[in-house]
Amino acid sequence: MNKKQIFLFIIAILCFWSGQYIYVPTLTPYAKSIGSSVYMIGLIGGSYGLMQFLLRLPIGIISDITGKRKLNVISGMLCVLLSGICFLTSSAPIGILVARMMAGVGASFWVVFTVMFHSKFRSSDKAIGMLSVCQMSGVTFSTLLGGWISQNMGQKAPFVATVVLGSLGLVLSFFLTEDKGEREPMKLKELLETGKEKAVLFISLTGLIYQFVSFGSAYVFTPLVAKNLGMGDTQIGFLTFLFSLPGIFAGFLAGTSIFKKAGYVRSLGAAFVFMAVPLLFIVYTKSLTVLYVAQFVFGLGRGISYSILMLLVVKSVPESRKATAMGFFQATYALGMFAGPYLTGLISQNFSLVVSYLIMFFVCLAVAISIFIFARKAQWK
Repeated sequence: MNKKQIFLFIIAILCFWSGQYIYVPTLTPYAKSIGSSVYMIGLIGGSYGLMQFLLRLPIGIISDITGKRKLNVISGMLCVLLSGICFLTSSAPIGILVARMMAGVGASFWVVFTVMFHSKFRSSDKAIGMLSVCQMSGVTFSTLLGGWISQNMGQKAPFVATVVLGSLGLVLSFFLTEDKGEREPMKLKELLETGKEKAVLFISLTGLIYQFVSFGSAYVFTPLVAKNLGMGDTQIGFLTFLFSLPGIFAGFLAGTSIFKKAGYVRSLGAAFVFMAVPLLFIVYTKSLTVLYVAQFVFGLGRGISYSILMLLVVKSVPESRKATAMGFFQATYALGMFAGPYLTGLISQNFSLVVSYLIMFFVCLAVAISIFIFARKAQWK
């Protein structure tokens, strides 16, 4: 274990995710302010996931076949930088859509970050736990800072921060090293078989719903709810911070044996219930305090579910297929990142935001039940 390399990688990951999320709390209000319809806002929010759905699996397969992890990490960092430049130079809804799509291309390379970072540890739990902490820390503190920057330095200031963070991450990525262990390249047919394994497929579909609800509510449309209640950009940034904060604690817990002792199935099922209940409070409340609390509880459920799903997917396949399994998992859940905002925007425009949140509430409960049913058949614990 090279501690210097791990530290360098951690800083690079923090730059990667901070650059992707520092503008997220105020992106929806900003898009609305430049003339975007509710439907267009949903499309902008969903485009980020759509690109990942299209690209993550091919990137994972190519990475497993070639073993070239570092080049993919550099490419991901470059896309973060380019997305920031696109945001800065665009003032029309279509330009913001293109910029967010570029951010989605960059996020597609996260599958390789995951596997390359994981290869530097002996313990899967420790690697995934630390990875989750790094990812959620970058997301959490950047969203808090982003709201403050927007309110005090202008609406486009968070995009400048993305350019700075993307540039720093790009420079750091050139100093990362790959582990040069002996490996026999997998055949494409064998790699594609990964997605047919029942465990990988079920975990991936569960991740799809997890992202569907997260992006359909907290990341895209809950900020609009907050804006309608009179919150400023700093308050909206704090709201997103409260949503992301529990993910850090969940990542720490994933690095221990607590989920294993409690039972992965029970923990994952409970996490989806924690995600379901707050949705009702978010869409019906007129109280800022209730909105804050509901967002925090929702984030707790999301953080726990993400950590457990990451643990399960890396444990479900051998080392030679981890990038492909992770790519399949992340590509599948990326579809939820697209469908969540897109369908929420579509339903809200034709019916109401309340109807959209009610649908997501019942979907979360249905997933919680299905987890226990599948676990019993697959003899999970």
